[in-house]
Amino acid sequence: FVTSSKVETGFDLLRTILVCSLAALFQLPGAIAAYLVASAATSLFFLAKFRNEIVPRFNAPVVRRVFPSGFSLFLSSLLYMLIINLDRLVGTSVLGKAELGTYGLASLLAQVPVTAAQAIKDVLYPTFSERFGKEERWESIVPLYSKGLLVAATLLPFLVANVYFIGKFLVQWLLPAYRESIPFFAILMNGIYFLSLAALPSGALIATGNNRTYLVMQAVTLALTILVYAVLLTTLEGAKALCYAASLSFFLFGALLHASTFALVGRKTSLLFKDLMNVFIPSFYSIALVLAVEFLLKSETSAGVSGSLVQMIECVIFYAVL
Repeated sequence: FVTSSKVETGFDLLRTILVCSLAALFQLPGAIAAYLVASAATSLFFLAKFRNEIVPRFNAPVVRRVFPSGFSLFLSSLLYMLIINLDRLVGTSVLGKAELGTYGLASLLAQVPVTAAQAIKDVLYPTFSERFGKEERWESIVPLYSKGLLVAATLLPFLVANVYFIGKFLVQWLLPAYRESIPFFAILMNGIYFLSLAALPSGALIATGNNRTYLVMQAVTLALTILVYAVLLTTLEGAKALCYAASLSFFLFGALLHASTFALVGRKTSLLFKDLMNVFIPSFYSIALVLAVEFLLKSETSAGVSGSLVQMIECVIFYAVL
């Protein structure tokens, strides 16, 4: 685990350096080549370090046994990437270059809390797998899952709000030319609350062998998301349509995953709404508090007070009320 963590850190550093360097020289082909070089270097390092322990060998029976689960994991990863990046993919066809760049910054900033949520999942995932592997019962991971869910539901809304306020502040100070991205950023963050909370149930479903359930929830989310995009792009204009559509899709994804995990535990359908509210209430509270703080200071902003100063005041009020 320690070795893999060090290698992963080195891979990320090498990839970043190579992508920035080669992309500046050769644009997109350079970025792709840099990623491939970094991946190849990491693979060669592992082969060299464990050359006497790990010998690549093709074993057809083993391949046949692990292919179904491996392919479902690959497919679920692909669908997940599509769900969280569909807004930018659609944006390439409905937005101009300038607006796409502005929206891209907002979308990039909005993804920051999702990384923290993935970290919580990555910490708990090995234990989920170990406990389920011993007993092969979903109930074996329920105590740990419940504690992890309580921590995530409590801390992640606070983290998302922090990222929102800090992101606004940094854009105002460091990237004033991209201030137009802030309204898009604000809308997207409403959905990021629920996308962040989707990480833990997704990890639990995969660890307990419920890959098919996870894939079905992703497929349903994607189908509903396409419908949402189609409706909003005909009723709203430009990047705002993408923001609202993405936020709604993230909420749907989180709600469906939590509902499916509660169902596996054996919770009654009549209690699912109550269970979902217990998970989502801190996020709803944080969203309402952020909106109230911004509405309260809206008049000061229009009166000419510095945008950065207003954001500092927003943070102070948010933390005081929280």
